[in-house]
Amino acid sequence: MSAIPGPKLTSSQPELLEKFKAKVKDIIKPSYDDHYLVKWLVARNWDIAKAEKMFREDEDWRQKNDVDNILTKYQPPEVLVKYYSGGYNGVSKEGYPIWIEMMANNDQKGLFNSVTKKEIVQYRCYQTECMFKNICPELTKKFGKKIDKAIQIIDLQGLGLKHLWLPAVETYTEVLTLGEAHYPDSLKTAYVINAPAAFPFAYSLVKNFLSEDTRSKIKVFGSNYKEHLLKDIDADQLPVNWGGTAKDPDGDTYCKSKVGRN
Repeated sequence: MSAIPGPKLTSSQPELLEKFKAKVKDIIKPSYDDHYLVKWLVARNWDIAKAEKMFREDEDWRQKNDVDNILTKYQPPEVLVKYYSGGYNGVSKEGYPIWIEMMANNDQKGLFNSVTKKEIVQYRCYQTECMFKNICPELTKKFGKKIDKAIQIIDLQGLGLKHLWLPAVETYTEVLTLGEAHYPDSLKTAYVINAPAAFPFAYSLVKNFLSEDTRSKIKVFGSNYKEHLLKDIDADQLPVNWGGTAKDPDGDTYCKSKVGRN
């Protein structure tokens, strides 16, 4: 296989990247390529000092929580595997993995009666590590270019004020905070679909936890979303329920075997 092209940089950015690499050379691991290191600079608008601080904080977090071994040592609680809505299904036309989640379908109080907030956050960390350690490397080989971002489809069908239960909101904001702090520049596009009247209020509770870069990649639609999804995603990669042609072997139009409980 031919070498994967390096990150696309402006004329001034290679020098900044090299200066950043010199600053953090004591903690750079062999698996950290230029694509990965650039993410920290992008997250801090190419401010080397701020990027270094963020990168070192992430390495401390990884060591304290043994994150690099989560895929082999962690056993997800059965209740989350069975009942937590969300999962990866298909790839975009450009090769990016697609995460689909139906926010209103989680039995929030039922989950909190079975697991703790910490366990839910850890499970989402596990899923994210799975994307970067397992899914993205395979897609990088398949498409011959670096795949290190995901497309998200967040379906808000049925979401109402009853879902804005404080423990659930706090958990979701912690998940968002974790993503911003430890998985920077990892979103290609987020499609928020079937957005209800309550969406502006719900979004106001979490938007401050998102970087300006992340917010710029969020596209919000009501029920008129299907043609927009199909601009980025081939029909055979998108479940029937969201305008595509993909089904589970048993004919399920949500692809529950991959997306999870819906």
